[in-house]
Amino acid sequence: MKDQMPLKLAARERASFDNYVPGANLAVLEHLRRYTGSPGEPVLYLHGPDGSGRTHLVQAVCSAAAARGQTTVRVGLTDTERLPLAALDGLENLAVVCIEDLDAIAGQRTWEAALDQLCARLVARGGGLVMTGARVAVAAGFTHPGFAKRVAQAMDFALAPLDAAGFAALLAARAGRLGLALPREVAALLLNHCADHPGRLIAALDALERALPQARGRLGVTGVRALLRAEGLLAAPPSG
Repeated sequence: MKDQMPLKLAARERASFDNYVPGANLAVLEHLRRYTGSPGEPVLYLHGPDGSGRTHLVQAVCSAAAARGQTTVRVGLTDTERLPLAALDGLENLAVVCIEDLDAIAGQRTWEAALDQLCARLVARGGGLVMTGARVAVAAGFTHPGFAKRVAQAMDFALAPLDAAGFAALLAARAGRLGLALPREVAALLLNHCADHPGRLIAALDALERALPQARGRLGVTGVRALLRAEGLLAAPPSG
């Protein structure tokens, strides 16, 4: 039938520079590709709204560092990821440290002071440091003067979320790597209902991949819509 698509299984992807769809963030992507965490390189601060690719880029930085044989770690600061303060001890001995979601600890002086001390030790030893947040440093609400100054003095990169063309590029690239041949009607359905956040669109494609055995290799528009609804991925289409 016209609206059906052949599917095939593919391994889950790890975030890398190669599978990041930059949209308006090409300059940031190219800078991070060249980043090695070598002594003398500036501290980096990436900021942008949810869905702008902060986590993907941080994971790509860590993956690239590991591929170079460097020791590296990503430290997440959201409530669901945050480790005890003691987990920061000794991280200055690593080659590249990425600290994500600084907004989550803004105003918490104990955490800000501990991170300020870690950053100072890391920079003193010549390690690489990449930090991220949702907002520009001066608007993040840091209350520890040293830490606020440290983030504000980092090399700043603003990340923009994907526009409609960016989501279409993400859909085509991800589907291509998964081996999903998307008919026009299915692609339109995904872009109309799942392109409010990159994570939703990727989750939708992953759901299609998982559905292959039950679908006996093919899914139609009706089946895709039902699958997305069952997975909680069928968002309302954009207004206007």
